[in-house]
Amino acid sequence: NEQATREAYQWIIARQVQLEIEKSPRADVLVCDRSVLDNFAYYVRRYGSKGEESEALGGYCRSWMRTYELLVRLPVIEPLAPDGFRSTNREFQREIDLLCDELLESAYNGNTRPAYIRGSLSASEIAEEVSARPILKL
Repeated sequence: NEQATREAYQWIIARQVQLEIEKSPRADVLVCDRSVLDNFAYYVRRYGSKGEESEALGGYCRSWMRTYELLVRLPVIEPLAPDGFRSTNREFQREIDLLCDELLESAYNGNTRPAYIRGSLSASEIAEEVSARPILKL
């Protein structure tokens, strides 16, 4: 959340990649609630995007993004409910949302790899988008 260390953010990104690699052989479609670039937004908010370490981590995340076929980004419509894990700080949530917009919308759209869609899509609309795409394995 707001006060994590560089190492904590790096571990979260590395762990996500590890889990995606481990899980992908077991399914035709792997759905993640965040991309590595979303997680990089937390790092950027706290430590910035300039400097050797930040630029290397950002480059790694952007490279890993090519393993995704589709990004679906739903708008924030409700503040997070307390769950004992995630921050409920509304300003923090807004800052992360804006950073994700900046990182994702500067590089991805409906014609890129991964394709990028942002909007209020229903579960069935998302399923249609997923089923319309060819299945690629890592």
